[in-house]
Amino acid sequence: SNWKKYIDLSQKYAEEALKYPMSKHVFIPYVSAYHKTGLIAEAIAKGIKSADPDMKVDVLDIETTPIGELDEKIARSQGIVIGCPTINQNILLPIYKLFALINPIRDKGKIAGAFGSFGWSGEASKIIPEILRNLKLEMLEDTVFVKFTPHQADIEKAVKYGELIAEKIN
Repeated sequence: SNWKKYIDLSQKYAEEALKYPMSKHVFIPYVSAYHKTGLIAEAIAKGIKSADPDMKVDVLDIETTPIGELDEKIARSQGIVIGCPTINQNILLPIYKLFALINPIRDKGKIAGAFGSFGWSGEASKIIPEILRNLKLEMLEDTVFVKFTPHQADIEKAVKYGELIAEKIN
């Protein structure tokens, strides 16, 4: 008998949810088999913070992170930069689970990036950007994928990548 009240309430909550992303917030979820991808994640975060000290950067190895926590971090962010090594010519399961949480309606148009390390073939450098584009995120043209251990030049490139991400968000 009071259905209109609930329809209006639902609309109010939906409009509030669309405003939910925090300004200047970048989420950097990654998985790192030998912490090489983790080193790149830290360098990207350093670049973001150097370009905009007010920007909140959340760097997280997501291997054991609860799904609800990941979803909240994705919802709050304006940028998502995903890192994963290539293992057995593929990316790792926690990253596929993360992709399942990205909502192409809620998260459409957010700045997205990709990074990782690999030993031989480097398929993650193609898989991650393609999925992010399919999820309607604004994937940066550039990525940071490093063969084996990141050297100083690779770390510098990751810092510059972070600066680019901050610039795009601002």
